[in-house]
Amino acid sequence: ASASSTQPTSKFGTVNALLGGVEAAGVDPSNGDVYYVYGNRDSVSGSNRLAIRRLTTSAGTMTIGPENFVTTTGQAALPSVAVTTNGTIGVFYYTFDGMNGGVPQFTAHLATSADKGVTFNTDTVLETFLSVATDNGDTRQRVLGDYHQVRALGNVFYGSFTGNGVPFGRTFANHDPIFYKVDVGGPTAAAVTVSGRVVDPNGTGLRGAVVRLTDETGISRSATTNAFGYFVMENISSGKTYVGSVKSRGYVVDQRLVSVTDTIADLTFAAR
Repeated sequence: ASASSTQPTSKFGTVNALLGGVEAAGVDPSNGDVYYVYGNRDSVSGSNRLAIRRLTTSAGTMTIGPENFVTTTGQAALPSVAVTTNGTIGVFYYTFDGMNGGVPQFTAHLATSADKGVTFNTDTVLETFLSVATDNGDTRQRVLGDYHQVRALGNVFYGSFTGNGVPFGRTFANHDPIFYKVDVGGPTAAAVTVSGRVVDPNGTGLRGAVVRLTDETGISRSATTNAFGYFVMENISSGKTYVGSVKSRGYVVDQRLVSVTDTIADLTFAAR
């Protein structure tokens, strides 16, 4: 990606040199898609914003998706990006909000997207704070640094950034490491029971067949049929579509998609 900037110096907010701190990359753990975040000037507003592109591969060919802006108006920099198990993209970044009493003011954000980076409709403000230092004339001054991070574990974002400890109870202004956690998993899905039968071409139950349900993340549950071909799986998360498969000696059973919205009592796999 190519980008432009109208920032007059290398120092973001007059106190933090951007020595490479305007781009970041993260990987979707479910499919390997890469999301690249970088600084770019919005020609309409004139703001130095953050943009994102999605990189995908198919049959050995890489495709670079269209550019979408992460931030709205205002000066933004120092991004970090991660992707959760459910595909939510999280981008940490700072905005420079201008001078407040002669001191630079910043806001730390976590913007999230549920549509593969096309839109970022949720922007969580982590902290708005005043810099402890002002411009010291050194072009390499870095009061915020560039070691801020956001990481994803399951459907939860964990991260850290440099902020001011006063809003969190410190009695004097100081640049402190601030840690945060944002859960984007939503409500826990209801657990239901899935049961059914595996039968041979004559409709007779198959004993000892292993039935497996695998979700979109690769996590699977299995059960073995009884003497009459019946199986039961309990505590299956509803609201998902699973790939159903069966292994049975001497028979072939085609895979099928199983949409679980409630308890299923008659799921049948026919062997051939």
